[in-house]
Amino acid sequence: MPRLRAAKMTLFEKKYRVESARHPIWNYRGRAYYFVTICTKNRACILGEIRSGTIGLSLQGSIAYQNWQGIPNHYPGVQLDEFVVMPNHVHGILIFNEAVSAGLGSVVGSFKAAVTKACTAHALEMTWQARYHDKMPWGSGLPALRKYIRDNPLHWEKDELYRQP
Repeated sequence: MPRLRAAKMTLFEKKYRVESARHPIWNYRGRAYYFVTICTKNRACILGEIRSGTIGLSLQGSIAYQNWQGIPNHYPGVQLDEFVVMPNHVHGILIFNEAVSAGLGSVVGSFKAAVTKACTAHALEMTWQARYHDKMPWGSGLPALRKYIRDNPLHWEKDELYRQP
């Protein structure tokens, strides 16, 4: 369903840098729905495994699940919608019900940091890909994204993020 786009590289002061994937005129703090995909580093399957279309979470995956559920406790203007923790990524829809002082990047960054800190405290491997993918679902796109998230474990082997465990 959603296709992750490759990062655009530009030359700046004789060095290549990765361009921001964020929309240039959107502040990512206002009322909106955000579909987010966060991948583990090198898409390592450390969050769990899929068996017969059902995700079995590892301890790292359970920590990620619990921290995702805790996002509204840290950001009261943010509400959770559909989400799933997959073996090497997390898909979720975050609803900003009001203007939030911390933007989407801060919410995602805090989530990743909290999961990493908790895993480190348990001497567990946990590293995230440096970036994340986001999309603002408009109109009829929202039900399709919810279905995609719910059904993601059923279609794991066809997922573009699929890796052999």
